[in-house]
Amino acid sequence: MSAPRQLYTLAELSRERLARLLARAEALRSSRRLELLRGQTVIQLYFAPSLRTRVSMELAARQLGAEVVTLVEGSGTWKLETRDGVRMDGEAAEHLKEAVGVLGRYGDLLAVRVFPQRRSWEEDSRDPVFAALLRHAPVPVLNLESVLYHPCQALADLLAILRAAGGRADEGAASGPLGGLAPGRIVLCWADHPRALPVAVPNSFALAIAQAGWELVIARPEGYDLPPAVMEQCRALAALAGGTVEVTADREAALEGARFVYAKSWGRLDRYGREAEEIEERRARGLGRWIVDADAMARTDQAWFMHCLPVRRGGGGERRGAGRAALAGAGAGGESAARTEGGAARAAGDRRLSAVRAAVPVAGASSTGAQMGNGRRCWT
Repeated sequence: MSAPRQLYTLAELSRERLARLLARAEALRSSRRLELLRGQTVIQLYFAPSLRTRVSMELAARQLGAEVVTLVEGSGTWKLETRDGVRMDGEAAEHLKEAVGVLGRYGDLLAVRVFPQRRSWEEDSRDPVFAALLRHAPVPVLNLESVLYHPCQALADLLAILRAAGGRADEGAASGPLGGLAPGRIVLCWADHPRALPVAVPNSFALAIAQAGWELVIARPEGYDLPPAVMEQCRALAALAGGTVEVTADREAALEGARFVYAKSWGRLDRYGREAEEIEERRARGLGRWIVDADAMARTDQAWFMHCLPVRRGGGGERRGAGRAALAGAGAGGESAARTEGGAARAAGDRRLSAVRAAVPVAGASSTGAQMGNGRRCWT
């Protein structure tokens, strides 16, 4: 099977390819200076802010021998029009289709990050900017976060869980739990936040755990379901891999006996684009109690606490005396992609980047081992 020309979502990957990718990432952890991509050029294009994703991707590509060009749309470059069939009489001076055509002639891989406009879920759910990129780019495209998916973050999360649970990806494993590992209950726990955040990270985490054939529990308040199409895909992937998917509004029951707790906030789809209304409703419903602090972690089985970062400090966990160990879940889930401490993303490509043969960077996920209440802390 040839390598994919892009990585948009983990669901595009077979279980065999996913396992090989994770095994390669683990093998590359100990080799930071390689020449696998010498002579290749990776172009990063950011339509949205980034810290960990941007730095880890750029360092990884350089450590693999590639040249790297990083562009921020509208900052030192033209503003780009991403819609088709519109009269360009506004701020945008160039259309995306011309821009990516040019960049594809200069580079061998485009790595792109886009955030939702948050005006209409019907529009954003089509992931219009990434859809246009995939249509027009003449080279492989790597998703560094789009409206719907953040596959690189999810790959880092899988590696973190494998390492924390003492397992490893088994190349060629087509079914059954990834790495032959049963890490126990993994809870994706909605957490309160002052903003209505995107669904890309929770979507990709849920898909990754389902694809791994593990036990996934999504704890969220009523009304905060992930997109129906994503949940349908999660259940189908879990059935193929021998895993389970449960959705519940009973946070305390979900946390009982959990081995991994992933705190993340996301907005209501039926309030999409109406953030002030949604936040007011949260306050009226008392959803500020949905935090992952020491009390919450005390319900678990010495669980690893996971957070994608960044984190807003000064939330409920601190006020309730959980101390610094609860900062990551103190009233909020993370807002965007992250890489674990010391993690270096691993770039790759297709026929023009054949040295690696996998069109994706993978963060070398690791864990701090720091204590959080009755649990342990793991930044991914």
